[in-house]
Amino acid sequence: STSASTSASTSASTSSPSSPEPPKADLVSELLVTTLQLYSDHAKNFDLIESEYHTLSHYILAFPSFSDVSVKVLTLKTLEYVCTGLAVADSAVPLKVATEVFAAMSERLLKEAGKMATVAAREGGTEPKREGTDDANEEKENDERRENAFRTMVQDAQLLCETLVKLLEFDERVGYVMLDCGFLGAKIDDMLDLIMTTVMGVYVSTRPRDENDDDDEGNDEGKEKEETALDGESAQPSPTVSTTMDEIYECVCRVLKNVVLNPEARAVHGERGNNSMRTEQTIAPDSSLNTFLTVGVLHLGDKASKAALGVFEGMMSKNHDELLRSDMACIIDLIDKFDPAVGGSPTSSSNREADASSSTVPNADTKVDKLFIARQNAMLDMLANILATNEPAQEVFRSCGGFECIVRIFFRLAGSINAPKSDQQENDPDNGDSPEDDENKAMSSAVMKL
Repeated sequence: STSASTSASTSASTSSPSSPEPPKADLVSELLVTTLQLYSDHAKNFDLIESEYHTLSHYILAFPSFSDVSVKVLTLKTLEYVCTGLAVADSAVPLKVATEVFAAMSERLLKEAGKMATVAAREGGTEPKREGTDDANEEKENDERRENAFRTMVQDAQLLCETLVKLLEFDERVGYVMLDCGFLGAKIDDMLDLIMTTVMGVYVSTRPRDENDDDDEGNDEGKEKEETALDGESAQPSPTVSTTMDEIYECVCRVLKNVVLNPEARAVHGERGNNSMRTEQTIAPDSSLNTFLTVGVLHLGDKASKAALGVFEGMMSKNHDELLRSDMACIIDLIDKFDPAVGGSPTSSSNREADASSSTVPNADTKVDKLFIARQNAMLDMLANILATNEPAQEVFRSCGGFECIVRIFFRLAGSINAPKSDQQENDPDNGDSPEDDENKAMSSAVMKL
């Protein structure tokens, strides 16, 4: 009987369907929701909880590691609520953590993007052929995982960027917190170093080789020339339509555009993170901030260049002091660098007068780089907006040689625009737009701006 009952119970348990497992509780999400509820219940709860447990700060610190996007969004929404909805809350620590996380993510992404750009330049922009071996398949899978991880981190940086921009626009005190973290000091310096390392790597990978490259002495001399050619603001332009760094560079510039509007932004923070003491000393005109923005215009893609010029416009529309003069001189020097003739050497501020008096007028056969013209157009548009809204900038433009710069551009554009089509050619359906016509439109647009 005992064996019979045992077999019966066994068969019953086997035949009965297994009960579904209860859903696992998402403790990470539940804890954050509960914490947000406590913050909203009473204004003093945030200071009490955060001073003891640093809950929000820890969530922001772990932000890049969360796999659930909803947790990331809720973390940032909680930060926004604390900074905008709790007037008495001391949100300095979470804001500092958010600044540090954003800067660290930006540096990491710039480093990874630099590696990708250097490898692509070394391989000539072509994907290496893969054979159907296990090692090749594994390598391909690893590349795909790295690419997916890179894209995910870019999206995280963009989410954090959106939140920081909102907070900067809402409360100027957020800008002070970011300045205290050295955002305009060591962090910009580190990002600039990463960008210049990539620019150097791409330049070395793509430049033509000659016989002297095999000689040690020739290599040393070549390296010296390369470092001189790519030394910050003195570098020769190498614009392109897009680069792997453009998206993250644009995020950094969006934050910078709001940080630099702070009255003390450029007056208390020098280079290399020298922000421990607040003094009246202003940073030098060739500081890392200006160099950071200049490199974006000279060497990165259209999206990055537009973002950099947006920061320049924000600074120059508000400034009325010596910083306005240094920024104006920087922009005029940038315009001079973008000689539309391919292979033309950039004009430095030290030989502008000689260039204006001895420039040779290019003929109609001169090949024109449309990217150079596009960058000049963008800078001329920016200057037009600044001169229309900031009256002191008009006198600064004159004293910094703005009109002489325009004359130099006319010298370079003269003769480069081909003769326009006749009416018969315009009406001929078989006579479509040629590359020369596109160049004419770009050049004509530049002349109209002048």
